[in-house]
Amino acid sequence: MIARACQIRQAAAAWHADPHALHDFVAGRQRVEVKSSIGPHRTHHFLLDQLLPLHGTYTIIASSVLEESITGTSIAGLGEQVLKRDELTADLRDRVSQILALSLGRDWRKARGVAFDTESAAARLRLYDAVTIPKVDPCLPVEVMDVQFRAELTEAIPMSSVELARQGGLFSALFR
Repeated sequence: MIARACQIRQAAAAWHADPHALHDFVAGRQRVEVKSSIGPHRTHHFLLDQLLPLHGTYTIIASSVLEESITGTSIAGLGEQVLKRDELTADLRDRVSQILALSLGRDWRKARGVAFDTESAAARLRLYDAVTIPKVDPCLPVEVMDVQFRAELTEAIPMSSVELARQGGLFSALFR
């Protein structure tokens, strides 16, 4: 998302500092959670809390279906592309580097070994309002918490990236 962002500074600043944060990007009242799957189905893992609306916030799910490619770009390669962008300040470069290291953790060696077709991923990117994602009933007993599940989005109705970008803020930084 950052590599293709329209406003890379704003996107990098909004990227979660904690890899275990509820949403990948947060700026003001806008949230974006990025999901990807490999294969023919648009199936993603969710935490129920990722899809429940917080008062006054608006959450978008950015869903991409990836294809492995020998000639594609690895996660490490994407990171390098982002870090080379002139628009980033030194502080933002440091921030992105630290988050990449935290996110990859012990898998940092694998970050170069698997590559994906980024053009195909961009073409297959779909955006969804989090409240429209199929989910379990949020009326849970108070003793039940941290609900996780998989949802298939193939039949879900995506949103227009242009309309989202018109809302400004984080959405205009990430989407065209």
